[in-house]
This record gives sequence, C-alpha cells and structure tokens, in this order.
Amino acid sequence: MNLSTIKNKFFNYDRVLRQNRFSVDMSFVSPVDGGGVFAAGEPAVLVSSPTVNLMMAPFEFQNVPLNIPVKREPQQDLLIRFYAVESLDIYTQLLTLIKQYGGEPTVANARPTAYAPGTFYNDTIRNNRILVRMITSDGRPGGINPKSDGAVNYLEYVDAYPHFIQPINFSSESDSKPLTFDVLFKYAYNFTRYETQLGGTNF
Repeated sequence: MNLSTIKNKFFNYDRVLRQNRFSVDMSFVSPVDGGGVFAAGEPAVLVSSPTVNLMMAPFEFQNVPLNIPVKREPQQDLLIRFYAVESLDIYTQLLTLIKQYGGEPTVANARPTAYAPGTFYNDTIRNNRILVRMITSDGRPGGINPKSDGAVNYLEYVDAYPHFIQPINFSSESDSKPLTFDVLFKYAYNFTRYETQLGGTNF
C-alpha cells in the first residue's frame, strides 16, 4: 500500500478517530414514574468499551477436534468516567436509578421497585440506551455519511443500566485537579451505526 492510498483513505474519505473526540448520550427510564436520566453530549472523561468475543464449544468432524463459535459474549462492563460537578447531577441521578432498580424505596415512591411480576422491571430497562458518539478530529462534518454535528459513528449499548458506582476519592493532599467518578454499566446488546451494512461493506 503506497503513501497516496493511505492519505486518501485516512485523511480525505474516512479520517482516523482521535481518543479525545467523543461525547456520551444517555437515556434511562425510572421504574417509579416513567421519567429518568437524559443527557446529550455529556463531556465524559473516559469511556472503556467492553471486550467482545465469541464463546466457543468443542466439536469433532471426521476425528478432527474443532472449536466452533456459539454466541457473542462481552467480557466486562462498560465503564464511563464522569466529571463530578458541583451539583453532582449525573452522580445523583445514577445513584437514584441504582436504588430504584435495586428495590429501595425512594422519596417519590414508598414501594419497592425491584423486579417482581407486577413491576415491569424488564420493560423499564428495555428502553434504556447509551450512545458513545465519535466526532471528527477537526470538528467538521466528515467521514462516511457524516452528520451535520460532526458525529460520524457511534457505539450504542441497549438495555443498559448502571450497576456499580466506584468510590469518589477526596484528598486534601492531592493537586487541585478535576474530581471524577467511574460508573460501570451492564447491557444486553451493542451496535454501531453501519453494522447492518456489513454485507455490502468494502474493507
């Protein structure tokens, strides 16, 4: 592959993504009142996409042992690191959702909200979404079929919900740097924008 081919591929048609050019959209439904957490363009510090692999099963054909793919299996949780702003808005809303999904009574609702035949917990998380949007390196629309906001693709996590908020570490001995906190999310499925075009994609 010569230099002109590389330049045409990565700088004119399908530019290379940058690590720090992304934003996070979240939509979580509350099982209490049907409301929830909605955030668009949240400036997260870090997103760690889970490892995805194929679960294998032993198979033998004509006395030759093989491993065949059985199903997709994520190996870990989706991790997102948020800024802890003075209002603690994202932290508070995610904490409230964890309490509701875990069955704790809340100020707005004295009834437990964990899964039971009458609470429709599964129906609630089925409407939850997390989108990690990729943005062009120069902030302009670009890449394959770009949007006007510069977002060229995304990682979407469906049936997602927060299940673990790691400790917030305060320290009077540390430098005065922005305070952050990490949240782990479970999910059922993940997609990208062009996944359905796989059969007609030229690599």
